[in-house]
Amino acid sequence: ACLPPPPPPSLTAAGSCSSNGQATFVITNSGGDMPTFYSYEITDASGASVQATSFQLGAGQSITINVSGNSTAYNLSSPQDANLTATADMRPCAPPPPSPSLTVSGACTANTGEATFVVTNNGGAMTAPYTYNIADANGTIVQSAAFQLGAGQSITVKVAGSSNEYSFSSPDDAALNAKADMTLCAPPPPPPPAPSLTATGVCSATNTAKFVITNSGGDMPTPYTYLITDVGGATVQSATFQLTAGQSTTITVSGNSTLYTLTSPDDSKLIAQADMTACATPPANPILSASGACTSNAGQATFVVTNNGGNMTTPYTYTITDANGTVVQTATFQLSAGQSTTIVVTGSSSSYTLASPNDSALTATADMTACVTPPPPPNLTATGACTSNAGVATFNITNNGGAMPVGHLYTITDASGNVIQSGSFILGAGETFDITVTGPYDELILTITDAKNVTTRAAMTSCNKPITSVAPAEPGICIQCLVFHTFRDDNLEIYRLDGIEGQPDAKLYNLSKDGATDSRPSRAPNDSWVVFQSDRDGNVELYYTDLVGSGEAIRLTETESNNTNPMYGPDSNTVVFQSDRNGRFDLFTIDQATGKETQITSDPADDINPFYSPDLKWIVYQSNRNNNWDLFVLNVETGTEAPLTDSPADEVFPAWSPNGKYVAFLVDDNGATDLYVIDLDTLEVQRLTADGKTNNATWSPEGDR
Repeated sequence: ACLPPPPPPSLTAAGSCSSNGQATFVITNSGGDMPTFYSYEITDASGASVQATSFQLGAGQSITINVSGNSTAYNLSSPQDANLTATADMRPCAPPPPSPSLTVSGACTANTGEATFVVTNNGGAMTAPYTYNIADANGTIVQSAAFQLGAGQSITVKVAGSSNEYSFSSPDDAALNAKADMTLCAPPPPPPPAPSLTATGVCSATNTAKFVITNSGGDMPTPYTYLITDVGGATVQSATFQLTAGQSTTITVSGNSTLYTLTSPDDSKLIAQADMTACATPPANPILSASGACTSNAGQATFVVTNNGGNMTTPYTYTITDANGTVVQTATFQLSAGQSTTIVVTGSSSSYTLASPNDSALTATADMTACVTPPPPPNLTATGACTSNAGVATFNITNNGGAMPVGHLYTITDASGNVIQSGSFILGAGETFDITVTGPYDELILTITDAKNVTTRAAMTSCNKPITSVAPAEPGICIQCLVFHTFRDDNLEIYRLDGIEGQPDAKLYNLSKDGATDSRPSRAPNDSWVVFQSDRDGNVELYYTDLVGSGEAIRLTETESNNTNPMYGPDSNTVVFQSDRNGRFDLFTIDQATGKETQITSDPADDINPFYSPDLKWIVYQSNRNNNWDLFVLNVETGTEAPLTDSPADEVFPAWSPNGKYVAFLVDDNGATDLYVIDLDTLEVQRLTADGKTNNATWSPEGDR
């Protein structure tokens, strides 16, 4: 038998707002079973899909679907059933908007009779306009209008007139009222005058600029910044200032710029310049002198032109004429301050004259008739020997050169330095002089002193082994001379100067006598030796020679490194110096007699320029272990080191005073060097110079200058 087909499904949907922000849809099947799943989609009021899924209902079944959000409506539909639609209107569930909450305030806001009222809505939006009325003190309405405010909005209402009071009210809100008391308005004070700044700049001294900023207006309410730049535009000084009415401030800056400019980022009109060329010291004029002499009996004349003034800015021409006025030589020269030039001319004239068309006062004559063949100088040698077992020693002095023009002194001492015999002698060419001494002496020393007070060891003898030698002087009376290095031989050499250079009795002696670079001499306190640095063997090593210059230099250090800046200790035997043998400069000492070296500093930084204290117990030196040059002291006995200075500037070239009370040193502050001393008892520092150009200071023997 045939069964009737099942009834088809019959679907309906209903939608409603179930709570604030939640929609509920109910789908009901009033027909037969759904043979397959249907899908549904829920969209918001803008058509955007907010939920989608599938469902399947049996006969008589239903399904409830909830969706939440802020849309004003939600729509349900199904692509499998075009009749299955429903809408949920969300507006019935929305909470009622808050009521408006209005406040008003009033005040006199101008001494011209202006009152200002401000109405503010602190509640919900006003759904309809309200009317406001403003009445004067007599109750007469002087202004009326309508307003409508959204939530949080405000409106400002102004009224002007001559009433001493104005009242604000609204017939739509009895609580909305305020008054403006016009008697409270007073004329506002006049605004303070603005500052009026001007600046001037001048060169007040060499390398010092002065700026003056003046306020001709009112008080500055806040500080202003000023900048000072040099001629290259680099900022060299910056700070702030704040001036009251009529005040001024002075600002100084020092340096080597030719121009300084003051500006302020807070006032574009505040600008001034200081022209530093107005203070520059004009260069000194050259002061030239000339001397001429016959320097060879072969007809050679030598002229020396010296500049005792400032640099010559242009070359000068010189001419040399013979006795007949004929020009025999001409050329140009240009000398810096202190320089000289030597000009040689050879011929048969009886005189030569040097002149310059650029300087009428520059003239000199060489009298060639004054030249004669000079006699050979004396050449003395001495020998000594024990000539008898009875303690008789004989010394022989021989003159192998020309006749001695003046007598010489001789002294015979024993090994302890006691004078045994002394006297004088003068020898002609080829003559000899014998001296005999008798006594129980193990050793005797003959010392010859010439008329210039230069002493040299000539010979020594003992009754065991005769010895002939030439060696440095024994300690004795201080030799009045200066020891220095100079380029006068076209390379650095160590020289000794007796007297004042340029005076007739002045004498110069070359102590190093080598073609290498010899420099930084230190003279032993007992005037026996001079120690110096030299690169004559490749690297820089230390050498010493006797002060009188009678022998060759003796090498003191032998390393692969550079050993420099030696200084004798007060014992005239210990030498302190700096060496880079460890990859940096450390300080060392060396015993000149034994050659024993001792390292005394080992900091990773550089330690240089050591200087002994007079008692040989301390050494002061400079070190960059604090990233700039500071002074330190070292206890020689314990090895303890301690800082003596500590400042941002560089303290360099320390020198202990002979009385042991002070240390002098130079302070290098951005290229300007000045002399300072520190009291070792109080550690008080005193500045001695302020020109920024101080160099090469040395103590007086007393230690107080």
